[in-house]
Amino acid sequence: MPPKTKVGFYLNNQGYTNVDLRFPEKGNPGIGGTEFTTIATAYYLNKFYPERVEILLLANITELLPPSLKVGYAENKMDAAIKSEQEGCDIFIFRSEQKNHEIADS
Repeated sequence: MPPKTKVGFYLNNQGYTNVDLRFPEKGNPGIGGTEFTTIATAYYLNKFYPERVEILLLANITELLPPSLKVGYAENKMDAAIKSEQEGCDIFIFRSEQKNHEIADS
């Protein structure tokens, strides 16, 4: 059997201190769609492919996250990238940010 692919996710959940995110199968409990998709993707990859992937979820707030996931603290996405590399992750997933980009007309 080939080795597992280790995937690190960064979840920016600073504004969601008391939101219970332990059970993604119950749906979005009232956080942003991008944040919920990050948790749900990590959760379901871990649930359906445990023999193929190892998940590391790095977040600003580490309480009330799915207990089936390995979770760690990260202050921001740069900190999460560094910790992901230190943990040996093969892939690091984070939310890119669009900053005042204009689409040129052709």
